[in-house]
Amino acid sequence: TITPSDVDGGSTDNCGVTPTGLSQTTFSSVGVYTVTLTVEDPSGNTSTCDATVTVTDNQPPVAICQDITLQLDVTGNVTITGTDIDGGSTDNGSIVSYTASQTAFDCTHLGANTVTLTVTDDGGNSSTCDATVTVEDNITPTALCQDITIQLDGTGSATITGSDIDGGSTDNCTVSSLTASQTTFDCTNLGANTVTLTVADQSGNTSTCTSTVTVEDTELPQIICPSDIHVSTDLGLCEAVVTYATPVGTDNCASPVTTMTSGLVTGSTFPVGVTTVSYEVVDTSGNTSSCSFTVTVTDAEEPTISCPSDITVDFDGACQFTLPDYTGGATASDNCSLVGDIALTQSPLAGTVITADQVVTLTATDESGNSTDCSFTITTEDTTLPQISCPSDITTTTDLGLCGAVVTYTTPVGTDNCSGVSTSMTSGLASGDTFPVGSTTVTYEVTDTSGNTSSCSFTVTVTDEESPVAVCQDITVNLDGTGTVTITPSDVDGGSTDNCGVTPTGLSQT
Repeated sequence: TITPSDVDGGSTDNCGVTPTGLSQTTFSSVGVYTVTLTVEDPSGNTSTCDATVTVTDNQPPVAICQDITLQLDVTGNVTITGTDIDGGSTDNGSIVSYTASQTAFDCTHLGANTVTLTVTDDGGNSSTCDATVTVEDNITPTALCQDITIQLDGTGSATITGSDIDGGSTDNCTVSSLTASQTTFDCTNLGANTVTLTVADQSGNTSTCTSTVTVEDTELPQIICPSDIHVSTDLGLCEAVVTYATPVGTDNCASPVTTMTSGLVTGSTFPVGVTTVSYEVVDTSGNTSSCSFTVTVTDAEEPTISCPSDITVDFDGACQFTLPDYTGGATASDNCSLVGDIALTQSPLAGTVITADQVVTLTATDESGNSTDCSFTITTEDTTLPQISCPSDITTTTDLGLCGAVVTYTTPVGTDNCSGVSTSMTSGLASGDTFPVGSTTVTYEVTDTSGNTSSCSFTVTVTDEESPVAVCQDITVNLDGTGTVTITPSDVDGGSTDNCGVTPTGLSQT
């Protein structure tokens, strides 16, 4: 409130002046006002002038706050104004503004937030107070599920989390947790399983949806075969009994089925050669695995062979012998190969010419390449007689004055199919010797290195055609008591001579 004197700036009058009135004396709000001052002199004369009255307020308002609770909207936001937290602030004048230190809130402000309210009056004076703005979220999340297919691992297990079946669940704030009603699966859960997903936000609001979790087992079952087996045929047989550890399949789920798909079971008789044995395991989901190994039966048994007995053969005319094919005289057998399939070979080969005793080896080789030898000895003999030819018989007369004749002839020389013969005279006289009168048989013998002998003979006949010379001598003889006497031819031989010698043979009287 003001008086006229407050705005009188020194009004004057010739008789003196008195401020008598104002157009406005009371002000209830700050501001700039134009007021009219009326002055009056004692004679009642008046005049006016305008004065500017500026009203100010230096008395701060009284700020009073109130706590409030807010709910976030579907976008996760909420806003306030200063008046929302004003609890009845007052002022001597008028309050022109209510300013909150924070007006926008989102999911990051959930809970109690201290907000300062600044109250300003029309005089520019202000005061503050604090309000607690509690931000709440009571909007449930939107649960969205997705169906999934999972695979069991090698242990027959599989696990999921809520996020695995989340199909994009949303919230006006933040989805704080995704919880699946079932997270662990095993072989008993094969197929479709209904799983509930609970979606919770950070304020504890929840919603649910369901997902189909299909559990599959694509894990292959396991099966391990023995290592490859190598054996020889059983004695005397073209096969072998083979035993092995029968493979048994395993799986991450129970009760796989194991079957043999090729080959022979353990303990069977396996033929010569390579037999592939295969096993297969199938689990309850139809997954299969297989393994294989080979059983190799080798015929390492040698065939048997029987050779002909030792034989003795004669050399031919060339003192040699050509080996024939003796394989036809051998007897061979084998545990696998038929007789006709056993190869028989000979060493030395048929057609080989030998000149001495020879060991012949026959070899039997079966179809697997096993071989056996046997041998026999060929003893060579030379039974061919050596040849010798003697001269024809010889007839001749004694040499003059001799009782014999020097006879020459071609000395026989023996020949043989083999070399090394020796020729000798076994009777008679050699060529150039003096043969006596009469017949002399000359025999030659030839002997080869094998002791075979041959001989030939011829006669040398020497005749004496030369006459003797008779020489007599006279003799005197005396009669005996009977009156007789006897003489011999020798008594009267006086030295008769002959080239061969002479014998007195007769007397005309004796």
